[in-house]
This record gives sequence, structure tokens and C-alpha cells, in this order.
Amino acid sequence: MALEAAQAARARAAQANDFFHDLERWEDEICAKDNELKLKKALVSKTLPPVRSQQAEKAATVPSDASSVAKATPGSTSSVEREKEKRIKSSDYRSWDKYNVEEELRRLEQEEKVVERQQQAEKKQRLTDEVDQDDVEPAPMMSDIELRKHMAQIEKDKGNAQFKGHKYAAAVECYTRGLEVDPDNVPLLANRAMANLKLKKYDLVIEDSTAVLTQDPTHEKVLQRRATAYEAIEEYASAIADWEQFQRKNPKAKLARTKLESLKQLLKAKTEREHKTFNPLTTALEMKKKQEQRKKPMLRIPIEDV
Repeated sequence: MALEAAQAARARAAQANDFFHDLERWEDEICAKDNELKLKKALVSKTLPPVRSQQAEKAATVPSDASSVAKATPGSTSSVEREKEKRIKSSDYRSWDKYNVEEELRRLEQEEKVVERQQQAEKKQRLTDEVDQDDVEPAPMMSDIELRKHMAQIEKDKGNAQFKGHKYAAAVECYTRGLEVDPDNVPLLANRAMANLKLKKYDLVIEDSTAVLTQDPTHEKVLQRRATAYEAIEEYASAIADWEQFQRKNPKAKLARTKLESLKQLLKAKTEREHKTFNPLTTALEMKKKQEQRKKPMLRIPIEDV
């Protein structure tokens, strides 16, 4: 599905690019036609003298022309006055004879080029600001193993947050979901063992700790957790074995020495208690007495009608 989504994103990006290119060509064509019409209009208005009967109307429209010139080419009122001085009067035929049409065309072309460059710059800026997210190159695809590791890490982070909030059952659920996608994840197994230890589920602690130590026998924290779980269920011999293994790796550890002394005393007391409780002769007599009771006939009690 991720590959199909990436292909669909690339297809949408290509369509968007084609659309923007077509729009840009269309705008260029419209600008070219507009410039051509403006140029023709300027040539007609400047090369032909106005009709004498319309001089009054033209004089009335001079202020509007001046304002339009001021808008087209930003500047002060002096630039508008200079533009008026350059204009040739309709009755000045000698000036019309000296009028250079080619030079005026070149000037108009230069002005049109400046305007066109400004329009192109604004259009590029607008397209840059409106870039669609589909144009962004998608991130490289992760392999199946990388994806599983990533999902397991997410669940681990969630579980750690729940554990810090003393929500140990919720933390166990997060670690379990992470182990469903990455069953051999040592940190997840170790963290779930610790959360189950807080919940006093000692059998599960021993199970997860053993799985961790199978993969990493040097994991000392997990070794301590399993020894603690063994001690809680009074499996003192197994707890002593784990603490002895821990002591071999850490000969100067005071905790290991203290724990071993305590566990050995507990193991001795448990053994003595079991010996006192178990007496073969007493047990045999009790069993014989129970068998004799089973062999005795049952008493029949007559029931009288009332």
C-alpha cells in the first residue's frame, strides 16, 4: 500500500506540474497579444494627427491621460509635465516630419520588456508560494524489518511513559503490542518483566527474564529481577543460583552477598519446616484410618411416617 501511495503522489505531482506549465504558456500568450495591441494603439495615436474638430475634447481629457501616465510610470508631477512637453502639437507639421517612428517603437519595446519582466517575476513568486504538498519528494520506503523495529520502538516509548506514571498494567499492554511485531526485542521483554514484577505476576516475570537471558546472558538487571521473582514464590534454590551468577560477574557487590546470606537462611528454614511437617509414620497411620472408615457399613436410620 505504501508503494501505491508513493506512485499516486508522484502522478499527482506530475499532473500539477503539467497544469502549471500550461497555465504559464497561456499567460505568456495573453501578455504577448496584449502588448501587441497596446503597441498598435500607441503607433496609431502618435503617428496620425488628430482631427481639428476634436481638439477641444482632447484638451478636456488631458488630466485623465496625465493621471494614467503617472500610474503607469510612478514618479512626481514633473515627469508628467515633461511628458506633455515631448508631445507634438497637431498643427506642428514640421515636427511631425522630424518625428522618428523607429526610435519611438524601440522605447515602447523597452518599456514593455520591463513590464513583462516584472510580471514574470511576480508569477514565479506566486507559483513558488502555492507549491502543493504532492510536489514534495516522498520519504524512502522502509523495509519490513525496519518498519517492525520502528513500530516496536513506538510501543516501547508509550509503555515507558505509562510505567513512569505508575500505570503498570497499561505499560504491559504497550510492551506486549510491541512484542507482537518484534518478538525477540530484548528491551521490550526486559521492560515487561519489570512491569509484571510491580504487578506481582512472578511467573510472567520469570518467563520474560528467561527469554532475555537466553539471548543476552550478561543482562544483569534481568538476572536480578528473576532472582527477586524466585524469592517471592519461595523458590530459594533458583534465586540463590541467580544471585551467585550475578556475584561471579560482580565480586565486590554488597547486594549480592547480603541476598545470598538471607536466601540461604530462608532455604534452611524452609527445609527444616518441611521435615518437621512430613512424618512418614504419622502419614501412614492417617491413611490406614481413612481406609478403615471407608470399609465400615453405613448406618440405616428408619424413617417413620408422620
